[in-house]
Amino acid sequence: MKLQINIKDNNILLVLEAETKEKIDKISFPNERNLTEKLLVLIDNLVKRNKLEINDIKNVKVKSDMADSFTTARIAKVTANIINQIK
Repeated sequence: MKLQINIKDNNILLVLEAETKEKIDKISFPNERNLTEKLLVLIDNLVKRNKLEINDIKNVKVKSDMADSFTTARIAKVTANIINQIK
């Protein structure tokens, strides 16, 4: 499984994909300046509702239309790096 964290137009989209790039599930929510509080919880919800565990996620990528200097983009990238490292 793969997880994409897409940040576009102040909205966050979490997309769970199979290795074949088939979209399995997604969660969308507005960026309300509370990403640190919501991101891991929503990733966990997405994983659990698809009867998976975090270790089933083989790769997490971030796509963002924001500059790297924005806190939202940095939080998403740090979260992706952490999940990618815990395997």
